[in-house]
Amino acid sequence: MKKSRSYQTLCEESSSVLNSPNCSINLFSISWLHIIRDHPIYTKSYSDYFENNNLLFLTLKSTIRFFQNLAISLVQFIKKILALKKFSHVIDHTPADVIFLSHIVDSKNFYDSKDFYFGNVPMEISNDLKVEILYFNWTNDEHFFVDDQIQRTILDQKYNFFQEIKILIMASYSVINLLYILFNREITLRFFMHILPHVFSMQTINNYRRYLQFLEIFKNKKPSKVICTFEGHAHEKIFFIAAKKTNQKISTFAYQHSAIFKNQFSVLNHYLPECIPDYILTSGNFPAEVLKRAYPDSEIKVVGSHKCGEDTSLKKNFDVPNFLFVPEGFESETMNMLSFAAKCAAVFKNINIIFRLHPLVAENSIIKEQLKSLSLENFTFSNNPMDDDLDYCHFVIYRGSTAVIDAVMAKLIPIYFDDPNDLCELDALYMLKKKVVIHPEDLKEFVYQNKHDYLLLLTEHQNLFDSIGSLREKITFPDFGIKSE
Repeated sequence: MKKSRSYQTLCEESSSVLNSPNCSINLFSISWLHIIRDHPIYTKSYSDYFENNNLLFLTLKSTIRFFQNLAISLVQFIKKILALKKFSHVIDHTPADVIFLSHIVDSKNFYDSKDFYFGNVPMEISNDLKVEILYFNWTNDEHFFVDDQIQRTILDQKYNFFQEIKILIMASYSVINLLYILFNREITLRFFMHILPHVFSMQTINNYRRYLQFLEIFKNKKPSKVICTFEGHAHEKIFFIAAKKTNQKISTFAYQHSAIFKNQFSVLNHYLPECIPDYILTSGNFPAEVLKRAYPDSEIKVVGSHKCGEDTSLKKNFDVPNFLFVPEGFESETMNMLSFAAKCAAVFKNINIIFRLHPLVAENSIIKEQLKSLSLENFTFSNNPMDDDLDYCHFVIYRGSTAVIDAVMAKLIPIYFDDPNDLCELDALYMLKKKVVIHPEDLKEFVYQNKHDYLLLLTEHQNLFDSIGSLREKITFPDFGIKSE
């Protein structure tokens, strides 16, 4: 797709809304305005913006989509009225000193002792403080139960009757708010029409609901500290806004657990003072330096990550080169890497391909069917723990997945798969020098013949191995230093 408007222009126009003194929490809840980064999955919802549509055509199209989304919201509301039992909504009033906001991306991971994002930190803190973890549930399962010392709450997809009405009112007010900004000439009519359909989108409605839930939870739980992941999503900023609105004395912690990508945007912009975390916890020195420039008033701490591979390079079996593929948690990216992996396995019969799915797409029916259709002896779909795959493999092939950092820390040699059709750079290790492949045949230089050849490859990549520590370190504080703050 040829872009007539640039990614940078999109970022500037969205910021003009979110930085406006007339921007309310209603507009702030529109996820479309929070530009995560220049990635095909994230920019897909901006395709209309990048096209050079006639203003009249854009107005007509956006108005139709606005009323479509409004109708969907009203239908969903009516369905809830007809199913009154779904309006049961009870907030446990048990106090909590520290509240984490996490995600269930895989039903199995929910029952692990380690949280998918925060590792053992919640359990470590719970020895001295009352801890609760709030979850967004991204799986198809609805019922979870864990009996331990940490209170766990899965955030409702539905609210009570009166709060659902309030959500529709909030969406309605955001139209008025948006019109006011337009008449104040803070945005163009064209950009107004791009935003309009998203006022009643399901993402926005969910953010309104989350904001009201956070307010109610913080009011009843009275936490002194709250912590969530830090990638630039609207719900993260809403989490902090709700905390400060409830009590300005609540300490807010943001944990940068992933990576700082090239052209990442929203995470580096706070827009409102309430969105500035009191403390930013990072996985390494490189993200700490980047975030310090964006948040000079926040206290930055390098606390490390529980996702750090151990160096087992000299304990491996060297009979056959083993290549680990780590796609991102998106269907299109997984299918793209799956196609490339199958081609590599077909070209090189003397290597093993280990394909590892991200938990977010582990139950994707299309991907499952594609995996079933493969009948290559040297191709394996992995259900093993990550550490087992790192122990077994010598190389990691990746694109935008931050699992590559974990792999490189375990001394796997990284190889970036560069698709010629890419319109932007996805490389999670863009700041480091590494090998790049475009075609399956490009893997030839990595198909070593003996242990000596492999050790030479390791030596050639020593500078890269030395540099990876700046992106991610092992946990330096078992409690992230939260208890002492």
